[in-house]
Amino acid sequence: MKKLFLYALTAVFMLNLFAACSDDDDDDNKPQKEAWEELSKTYGKSELSLTLNAGMLVSYDDRAIVVDATSATAATFTLKNMLPEGKEITMPVSLTQKGNSFDVAGSTTVNGSEVAVTGTMDKDKAVLGFTRKLSKDLANSLKLDFISTEYLPMPIANIYAKVSTGDAAQDAEITQTVKMGLGALIGSKVSAVNVSLAENGMFDASWIKLGETESINIKGALAGIDPVMGAVLAQMLNIHYFAQEGNFYLMLDKGLLSMIPESMLGSLPIDLTTILAMLEDLGGYYGVPVNYMQSIADGSTTFYIEKDKFLQIMGLVGSMLEDVPEELQKILAVASTAQQFDFGLIFE
Repeated sequence: MKKLFLYALTAVFMLNLFAACSDDDDDDNKPQKEAWEELSKTYGKSELSLTLNAGMLVSYDDRAIVVDATSATAATFTLKNMLPEGKEITMPVSLTQKGNSFDVAGSTTVNGSEVAVTGTMDKDKAVLGFTRKLSKDLANSLKLDFISTEYLPMPIANIYAKVSTGDAAQDAEITQTVKMGLGALIGSKVSAVNVSLAENGMFDASWIKLGETESINIKGALAGIDPVMGAVLAQMLNIHYFAQEGNFYLMLDKGLLSMIPESMLGSLPIDLTTILAMLEDLGGYYGVPVNYMQSIADGSTTFYIEKDKFLQIMGLVGSMLEDVPEELQKILAVASTAQQFDFGLIFE
């Protein structure tokens, strides 16, 4: 009986040994994936190192790239919440293999904007830089138009306004009052306003205070609010722009905003929560839509907003002013009851 047991035990041991050897042989016979095949996956927050126009593009939970590699030389990227041009963008890319990593290069056109990518990647990490190139019809340097009047000693801003109260007889007079009132208000504060719409999709604005000669831009103004917090915020804040279907969008990267500590925002006179409530969620960006018109006749560009957005913005501006000018209070009263109230600025 004891010998029988030993024989049985030996038989079981030998069967297991043969089975294990067979499994090893199966593993050895399995074809190994090529390096390019391992690129086909979703690269998320921890696997991405990104830039946009050479500035930091923060990886966050909803920002990702889905890679479909079809060979060692070609792949398709699906960009999720990556660029201002859209929540999801498909881009063909070329691959150049260097060992187990690949150089990447690709571009595509989205709604008139050319977006491109270069960088390196392997199965674990993608280090990519994106660029944007917008239409030359939109990219420009613009100056706010100022006009002289016989009523005021200084030029006033050239205002676009369209007001409808339901009383056609009064609308023309009210519209002219709005133009003069808001134009004079701006003219009493600044002597020049310049807007830069760079070809790479970056937005900036600068102005010269009335009676001064030095120009200050958005980042400079933020840095001047607080010597530490404002300066850090200014370095982090990049404003992108994009135009689509008659709307001009100013856009802030969600990833960058998520990095700003609440303690930093507390020292600023602007409530970020209030600002975000005014913006549209555009995937990887928050944006404010502004209507725009370009005149072929005189080459001017007009940016304007409608009633609800005007009241929101003026409410925010009013919260930062110690004393709201009487003229502005009257205009706000008109806007709140008007059926239509469009307000804008005309640039040369």
